[in-house]
Amino acid sequence: MKHLSTYRALFIALLTTTAFTLASPAHATSQPLPETTYAPPSGAASTAPLDRHGLDRALGTRVSLILADHPSRCLSDQPTLFWYASGGIERIEHVVSEADTGKPLLRHVLQATPDEGGFFALPLADFDVRLRPGISYRWTATLAPEGTGQTATVLGGEFYFAEADAVLRARLAGAPKEALPALYGTAGAWCDMLASLTVLAQTDTDRAEEWFALRARSLRQVGLVDAARADEARLPLRAFLQSPRDRYRAGERIQLTFGANRRFHARLIYEDAAGQRIQVLPNAHRIDNGFDGHTRYHFPTEFDQALTVAAPFGRERITLQTAVDTLPPLPGQVLPNGFVLLDEIANPADGPPLVEQVLHLETTP
Repeated sequence: MKHLSTYRALFIALLTTTAFTLASPAHATSQPLPETTYAPPSGAASTAPLDRHGLDRALGTRVSLILADHPSRCLSDQPTLFWYASGGIERIEHVVSEADTGKPLLRHVLQATPDEGGFFALPLADFDVRLRPGISYRWTATLAPEGTGQTATVLGGEFYFAEADAVLRARLAGAPKEALPALYGTAGAWCDMLASLTVLAQTDTDRAEEWFALRARSLRQVGLVDAARADEARLPLRAFLQSPRDRYRAGERIQLTFGANRRFHARLIYEDAAGQRIQVLPNAHRIDNGFDGHTRYHFPTEFDQALTVAAPFGRERITLQTAVDTLPPLPGQVLPNGFVLLDEIANPADGPPLVEQVLHLETTP
């Protein structure tokens, strides 16, 4: 069995010995990164019986196998597989076998992982495992602390080896390193796209934020939300606030859409033409439980009182305040509709650092 220090070194080895090894990053440029979108192979179907997610019941750590929600294509016969843990785990057993026959190719037990968790690599080349074309392979990971008597949690996913055709090989051979993830994604090669994004995020330090954002988006695309949130947590918070109109008349309901690039907490504060400030979110009917990233949220929902235009009319202001950490409540009076009329001394800047977006609207009789 490989010790923890050796296992952690597997990821470092990936950065220096893998087929996706990259030269030292060039100086940052203003050129945008190529659009990276994963296109599942033609005819790919979800492997419903296999769950890529699980929980270390002893420690409460969430674990995910970083495979697509269908058999993942690998262009290499010795790909590097990845898995994610939200924190430390006591014991995990990895098994790679032929899906049809159950013949095992790899069995590896790891007794512990760092408390901070993270992404981990399982390079098949380090175990002298070589895949054959036309064979579907199953990767299972079992979480079961020894001697606890707890029921094991089994994660699973499938992958296969299908080498690149002549056209794709020619494109890859002549492509700069920054273009590789997009080429792999277009070809439906999940294993290679994920590996190249990982290498670039670790080596192209000038643009690491962009590479982590691209990897997070790819992870979300195939339902790997926990792993995506881990990447998004590396990014500075960016938020948006929109309304389909900039003018509203008396009696009309103001419609708002908001969101951010990572998990966040939020306040919506409405300031009318007379300067009166009303917190419309959170409110008495919808508390702040946090919002997920890369999701468009709407106000009002069926749980909110509508924000209906009434006198005084004029130029009005709506502020979206977002933060990574929970926002403390502001002093004010809860109104019958559930909104909060803020005190004059209420300072929205109190609490964690805020990222604000402001929207100005004109209201008329």
